[in-house]
Amino acid sequence: MLCPRRDLLNPGAAPAVLAQPRHQNPSAQRFVQRPIADIAAQTNFVQINFMPTALEFEDSDLDPREREFLTEIRKYGWFNTRVFDPDQIEPDFSYSTGIFESVGFPEIIVFSLPKQVSHDILWDIYRDLADGKSFASRTKIPGILGNHDAVLMPVAKSKYGEHLGWSQRFYRGDDFPCLQLIWPDREGLFPWEAYFDQSFVDDQPDLSGIGWGNLKIE
Repeated sequence: MLCPRRDLLNPGAAPAVLAQPRHQNPSAQRFVQRPIADIAAQTNFVQINFMPTALEFEDSDLDPREREFLTEIRKYGWFNTRVFDPDQIEPDFSYSTGIFESVGFPEIIVFSLPKQVSHDILWDIYRDLADGKSFASRTKIPGILGNHDAVLMPVAKSKYGEHLGWSQRFYRGDDFPCLQLIWPDREGLFPWEAYFDQSFVDDQPDLSGIGWGNLKIE
């Protein structure tokens, strides 16, 4: 239904994808907070305080999957995790880790698009952000999905534990923002709009915590 804006500039240079079953998200408890001075920085999206991340750990403190995870973030600036339900009851999803640390923009989660399409879209967004572009939330954004608009909606921290396990590990808790990339139906309508195609209604769970209908869309 949807396709990324362009092919990867270099298909061989892309962050690895960690595929894991749902309900096996890693806990953030293993990464214990370490004191570090906060440095305030103004970004093109939010005011952030740089906090300690898992990048500070020594390799000897990590297991092989954690080392691979952090190596990819150091090399490419972010990491893509794909989560799937072996029973095919809940929708698959992909999310980023490292975008907030690298370019000061919230992490992104997207549901029910094919694995490679999700990966390519996140790659495109990261490249744009690294080039200085920004994206507003709660407004229709052209270009992200080719000929289709997309909307970035805030994700409630109460949803992090179920969906963003590796990001919680990386940031040592929930002190990072995340946006959900929402795609429209074939007519360009979004889930909160009248006449949205109900065959897609369960493909994108609402992670806002207050309901998309209660958020003003520009």
